Amino acid sequence: MLSSSQSPALVPCQVDMRGILCSSTDVAAADKLKEANIDTAEKLMGNFMVMGRSEEKMAKWLEDVCEVRSVEAKKISAALVEKGDKICSM
Repeated sequence: MLSSSQSPALVPCQVDMRGILCSSTDVAAADKLKEANIDTAEKLMGNFMVMGRSEEKMAKWLEDVCEVRSVEAKKISAALVEKGDKICSM
């Protein structure tokens, strides 16, 4: 949600990914995620789990399918690994 002091260009993402996406992720990447039917953090995590919790596979998928920049894809994948490890250790 935008505050009165924010412009649309400063919005980190149109998709509510609850902190998983980096703040510098551009709107085009969010749109690509929506096209891939990933519109929630849960779906992103589920996709990561289906990929066998592979940081490399997830980063590659984010780069290829969602056109996320390499550095951001690696950060997102690392965050998913961390969250996945917490989920799977319960």
